[in-house]
Amino acid sequence: MPSDTDRITELEVRAAHQQRELEQLHEVLLDLRHELETSRRKVSEIEEKLRSDAPEVGPANERPPHW
Repeated sequence: MPSDTDRITELEVRAAHQQRELEQLHEVLLDLRHELETSRRKVSEIEEKLRSDAPEVGPANERPPHW
């Protein structure tokens, strides 16, 4: 049976590993958040470009019936 000191040491080791895992997950989360913000900005730019480049709807932009 492990001594109290061994048990405490084991718990400290596990806590240290869990802390490192949490830090790594936090870093991944921040990276993903940055990628999401970048993607949203790009999509917004594309949408704006599509809106500004879209031809106006109306008789001047319609093909004649004989085409």
